[in-house]
Amino acid sequence: MKIRSISIRGYIIGFFACLIALLIIYFSIILYHRNLEKDDSYIIDIAGRNRMLSQKIGFYAEIIARGNESVKRDLLSAIELHEKSINVLEKGGIAPGLEGQIQIAPSPEEVQNDIRKAQILWKQYKENALKIANSTKKNNNISSSEIASALKFIEENGHNLLLLNNKIVQHYVAISARRKVNFIVTLISISVAVLIFFAIAFRFLNQNILKVLKTIGEVADEVAEGTFSRKIPNQVDIYLGKIANAINDLGGNINQASMFANSIGQGKFDFEFETKRGGNRLFDELVKMRDQLKKVAEDDAKRNWVTKGLAHFADILRDDKRSINELGDTIISECVSYLEANQGSLFIIAEEGDEKFMELLSCYAWDRKKFNNKRIHKGQSLVGQSWLERDTIYLRDIPNDYIEITSGLGEANPKEILIVPLMSNKEVFGAIELASFTRFENYQIEFLEKLGENIAATLSSANVMKETNLLLEQTQQQTEEMRAQEEEMRQNMEELQSTQEAMERQTNEIERIKQDLEIRESVFDRTTILSEADPYGTITYVNNKLCEVAKYSREEMIGQPHSLFRHKDMPKELFRHFWDTIKKGEVFNGIIKNKAKDGSVYWVDTTIVPIKENGKIKKYIGARYHITNEDFAIAMYNLQADRLKLSKHVCNEEELLYS
Repeated sequence: MKIRSISIRGYIIGFFACLIALLIIYFSIILYHRNLEKDDSYIIDIAGRNRMLSQKIGFYAEIIARGNESVKRDLLSAIELHEKSINVLEKGGIAPGLEGQIQIAPSPEEVQNDIRKAQILWKQYKENALKIANSTKKNNNISSSEIASALKFIEENGHNLLLLNNKIVQHYVAISARRKVNFIVTLISISVAVLIFFAIAFRFLNQNILKVLKTIGEVADEVAEGTFSRKIPNQVDIYLGKIANAINDLGGNINQASMFANSIGQGKFDFEFETKRGGNRLFDELVKMRDQLKKVAEDDAKRNWVTKGLAHFADILRDDKRSINELGDTIISECVSYLEANQGSLFIIAEEGDEKFMELLSCYAWDRKKFNNKRIHKGQSLVGQSWLERDTIYLRDIPNDYIEITSGLGEANPKEILIVPLMSNKEVFGAIELASFTRFENYQIEFLEKLGENIAATLSSANVMKETNLLLEQTQQQTEEMRAQEEEMRQNMEELQSTQEAMERQTNEIERIKQDLEIRESVFDRTTILSEADPYGTITYVNNKLCEVAKYSREEMIGQPHSLFRHKDMPKELFRHFWDTIKKGEVFNGIIKNKAKDGSVYWVDTTIVPIKENGKIKKYIGARYHITNEDFAIAMYNLQADRLKLSKHVCNEEELLYS
């Protein structure tokens, strides 16, 4: 029984604390409502002022339109104040036109719609008012017809703007009224709550003490008579609670001792006896006796379990009529079932040439055989580590992603992993890996290690038989292969002779093609501007012709971007089209004006070819032909500009200077 450690004094303190809290809440609500009333009055003032400002703006605009500019500053001030006010009403902020930094909250959703309508009309209203304000005598940019049109719009929509501003004011007035009603309802509710609190507290304090004392006396009599069915309820007072707690504990302990003795007499050792209070020597001795008897019974059960399991698996291993795969399936399924695991895998040592690895022979999980292929080398993963160390590995609380096989019914995976190497005469033949939700006990681990020795001995015998049969098959196969190799070598000699003759003809042809390419490259280098760039546009190669035309040395150009030659007259859109084309792997061709190192300009007919490797652009090769005829180059560029919708080229003073 849990006694709440609190006295009558504590309840009195709690009573007054609650009363003070209610009073604080009461006065806080009053203060909060007063602040809301003050904020509402500011908002209503701002919204009401907008009604007046909209009419003032119309009035000032009409005066200015008639030629009197003395109120121009007043008109601009009214427009600015109306603009700030309507924005503050919508989004919140510092109230304009009021003393002090008064923060206004954004308008509620029910007002937002009307404010947006007013904003739409105000935007046009403001534009026409500003048009009139800017139509001074010195400013001839605005015609009299535009001024008349603006004044007409203000006269026709001034009343509409007034109505919208008035509707906003009405919304805020209605919101303020609702808040006053809510305030009154809240005060009444708190007053009622205070009265109810007083009534409940008075009744509780009046009845609690006498009823508790009566109940304690009745239960104490029952405990003395040997009846333990009734308990004293939790008490409010700390001192009465201690008495009730002691009587309840006494009855509970005596009842527990009676049931404990009866359970031990029936051979049931799982009965948990816990005294309500510590330091009871009699009960401690009873618990020690129970634990000793329980341990003896558990040890006998474990020994019987191990003996029975080893005999069962010995019968399985003696069945030599099954294949190694069938035997592996039976071993792992029975092992998972006998140890009540969730998953199990049986690995055996296999070889490919000089390489040794563990191969998954059989996998069993969630009461089904699983078809997985897995190879593990020595030292790799936990299984490989067990192989390397020739020792058992037992891990608890493994990560969720370690288990590769799930049930499909949920996301939980086993948390216990046990890996036992299969050893015979200190040689590892494989490993058993088990996964379980429950802990593997020491006797289960020892059982699996003994079973592993028996399985290893069986695998050792099977391997000897397998190697003998394999050697016989290899001897027969090698005899056949040697006969086939003799015939193959004779054919290869004939093919080798014909291949050498063909290679001599190809070598002569390659020499001739190489000479032709060197001649063509020399001619191409003298007439064509060549360059190469990486995928980011950085120059990686230039030929002599580019050095000659651009007037840069090769060292000055290598590692620089092609924007080194870019002339300011070339539009950005042309180079955006240029990069979009070549990044898609397409060839770009166009007329471009470049700038040389000395500031002179030169035109080139440019072709850029993307070079791909494995589907990705490795580099760009550019071939350019120098256009020496300036007029022809400009004409060709303008045709290109029409096609790409670019601005046409116009000669500037710099071009005339260098042309």
